[in-house]
Amino acid sequence: MFLPPTSELSLRGVADRGIPNRERILIYSLSVTDLQNFILGIGYTADDRLVTPFRGYVYYFDDMVVPAQSWIVVYTGSGQTQVSKLPPPGNDIAFIYHWGLPSVVFQQMEVVPILFRVSEMNFPSREQPALTEPSHARSALPKP
Repeated sequence: MFLPPTSELSLRGVADRGIPNRERILIYSLSVTDLQNFILGIGYTADDRLVTPFRGYVYYFDDMVVPAQSWIVVYTGSGQTQVSKLPPPGNDIAFIYHWGLPSVVFQQMEVVPILFRVSEMNFPSREQPALTEPSHARSALPKP
């Protein structure tokens, strides 16, 4: 899969790969950003140019607006969401999340986090049966 990189967030990599309770994904905010517009996934890359996402590994962020020049840290294990200040010299703010996966996932260097920016969505009406066409689509069909 190839998409342009996100401009609001910079995915910096994985710290403490393969170490339970320490493995974490590091993301840096380049501008004021609503995290709800992003989804985190996991994939495989052989050449650092293209990545193939793994099915079933999706993390949805809370509706949280983070300031520019702050860190978003996502631990792969369990824990509590929190906001803290990092130690000097930077004193940056860190937004700490926990994916809640049952085990570490980044033991191999080819397994990488993927950050997706959500730009559009669609969902069906609750009353519309799944196998019928919307009324405006039926009117556009040619008559037999």
